[in-house]
Amino acid sequence: MRDVLVLVVGTTDVSLIPGISIAGPSPEATHYTPALDAEYLLLGRTRTLGVVPTTPDGIPTPAVITRALTAGVPKVVVDAGSRVPPRVPRVALGGVPGGDIRRGAMPRAAAEELAANARLLGSQLAPLGRLVLGESMPGGTTTAMAILIALGYDAWGRTSSAAPRNPKALKEAVVREAVSRISPPLDAISAAAEVGDPVHLALAAIALGAAESGGEVALAGGTQMAAAAALYRAMGGDAGRLRILTTRWIVEDPESDLLGLAREVGVGAVEHSRTSFAGSRMEGLRAFERGYVKEGVAMGYALIRAEGMGLDALGIVEGELEGLLGRARPARRSPGSGRRRADSRTSAPDTPRGPQSASAPQSDGWVARRRGHGSRRAARRGAMGRRSAGHPRRALGRRSPHRWTRQAMLF
Repeated sequence: MRDVLVLVVGTTDVSLIPGISIAGPSPEATHYTPALDAEYLLLGRTRTLGVVPTTPDGIPTPAVITRALTAGVPKVVVDAGSRVPPRVPRVALGGVPGGDIRRGAMPRAAAEELAANARLLGSQLAPLGRLVLGESMPGGTTTAMAILIALGYDAWGRTSSAAPRNPKALKEAVVREAVSRISPPLDAISAAAEVGDPVHLALAAIALGAAESGGEVALAGGTQMAAAAALYRAMGGDAGRLRILTTRWIVEDPESDLLGLAREVGVGAVEHSRTSFAGSRMEGLRAFERGYVKEGVAMGYALIRAEGMGLDALGIVEGELEGLLGRARPARRSPGSGRRRADSRTSAPDTPRGPQSASAPQSDGWVARRRGHGSRRAARRGAMGRRSAGHPRRALGRRSPHRWTRQAMLF
């Protein structure tokens, strides 16, 4: 049976809480990540900001790895509810961006409409092949914890993080405040509306619609997929029919517990990749072995698929990254020097830096591509324009969008 990779994107305002997510140079920037991931997955480049989603040090978004290893796999982007919609063909489910779960994620009516549309989409996609459902949404491991607890599971401190050191205390504090407003266990729609987000609900409903139509479904991701499976089960689905595809880094993560959560939800099987990046010649890929990234954008599925085909997954990914860095804008030259500035230690003094964790590898940020007057085009698209309160573009203030793209982006 042929695979169809379905990437579900969306945003939650939980990612705006400082310290929750490292998927951007600032909390506000995390609302751009899903759009850039979706665009890169389909195009091999991005449109929303005109940047390549990798740092000069080579720490890539998982979208780079997934694209490199899924050539020939048909892909569908589904927008469950995004502050910044991807600029590629996509299925819009009519959902709304997720709010701060401490005050409620979304109106119940919006959650009901989202679930109905996603269920219908799943039923229509089911005849096309096995649906492999991936996600991109910063802050999702925090909302996953809240969803699982709202449904009655003991998920405290058991979801993962893209950072080497999981900010469990912060995430648990956010979730405790969120669930203090409710009395678990809740039904699926109530859990998603009160303390969830549009992406987890869409994943569950697409899977349910496909299963009801006789289709096969795999959930491709980390601990977020335990929450999606729990919602699927709460909506009446048989979790035993589900399979989670993930990475070795998630399964071996000592600070999370995907296998335990999947077992408690009743997921049929969990399969993980075996690939190691320890021998990579690229520092950014070796960082995966130190606990960075771990999952996202169906990366585990992509690695498992490559392994099953006998492909040199690491070699293919290194080639993809080398191609990206080769297409990136040349680094500045130091005054009076013929040597190019290749890393953040020699970055231009007028280039602002985004906040980083103390343990994060130093980076000069996403590499901006020269495509004519890219920064002016981004400005015309409104990156510095007047925006409503709460929109991520408003938070950029008067900073040039070109400079913003050079800040530290760690995935």
